[in-house]
Amino acid sequence: MNSSYYQNKINQLEKEIAELEKKIAAESKTEADKSSRIITIQRSITKYTSASTASMRMRQIETLNKDIVKAQQKRADLQKKQADKRTQRAKYAIDLQREIGRENEKSALEQKKIQ
Repeated sequence: MNSSYYQNKINQLEKEIAELEKKIAAESKTEADKSSRIITIQRSITKYTSASTASMRMRQIETLNKDIVKAQQKRADLQKKQADKRTQRAKYAIDLQREIGRENEKSALEQKKIQ
């Protein structure tokens, strides 16, 4: 392999990590929006709210809580993928440094032969 192969792999992983960061941010925003909606619904329930309306709002809150759990699970999965990509990137960075060292050694040997 040559150093450009490893550099391309590192660049590709950087892009994938950036995409995962965007997805993680989107899931965090979804979670925050759902939480905000729950707070709004909870505030709308007063002692003057009818039983049927209160029951409907409690079901809405339950659904939103389920959505929050799903968003948290998805975010955790994305974070695991991101960690895996970062591990791969580190491995390729090490491989790149080794390959650059080999190329430098070859170049030095060639220079000695020329001299």
